Amino acid sequence: MADEHNIGRMRSVDRKIVSSKSASLVLLSVAILGIASSIMALSETTPPLVLREYVKVSIAGYVYDENGKPLPNATVEVLNTQLKAMSDPNGYYCISNASTGVLEVRALYPNRTTVIKRIVAHGDQPVVLDFCLKNGSGMEYVDLTGGGRTGGGRINTLFGLISLVASASAALASYLSYKGINFRLTTLLATVSIMSYGFIVGSLLAFAALILILASRSDFQKVGR
Repeated sequence: MADEHNIGRMRSVDRKIVSSKSASLVLLSVAILGIASSIMALSETTPPLVLREYVKVSIAGYVYDENGKPLPNATVEVLNTQLKAMSDPNGYYCISNASTGVLEVRALYPNRTTVIKRIVAHGDQPVVLDFCLKNGSGMEYVDLTGGGRTGGGRINTLFGLISLVASASAALASYLSYKGINFRLTTLLATVSIMSYGFIVGSLLAFAALILILASRSDFQKVGR
């Protein structure tokens, strides 16, 4: 009976050690994915895909002719969406709830040139976009993105920095989990690492690692418990 009890305890300890080491490997993956997403967030011109559906921006401005006269009832629309607006008697229009990122906005008016402007919309500031529609027909295309790279914007910078800090937390938590030391700090760092994003997969992996760490608590040394 004693031997069976000891064998059972050894198997239990082995399972906990496996949980701790598995959490370490998972957190290392989280750190790698998080760093990759941080680099992309800091270098891209548009907010990360996961944020674009939640961060909205307004686009507003004036529509006028070549002499600066307002054009009322001009149609301004965001291409490939259902968003559009009509200009008022002063030529002013406003489109709300547009997604952030690279957008193409078109202005239409009877017997005047159609103008399409390609822009980069950031959620940290409204977009001011005026249109000059000249007399005649045809279309004018204006690219205001500078080739699609106009700077990361505040959202990208903030997102990238948060992800970078969370990735560093994941790396440190991975080391502590592998060594089996300081359970409280490891748990805290693993929790912070959930914000690493890592293309969404990283956040899910960080959550799984946290569960593994909690399951292997007794495997950690008493220091910092």
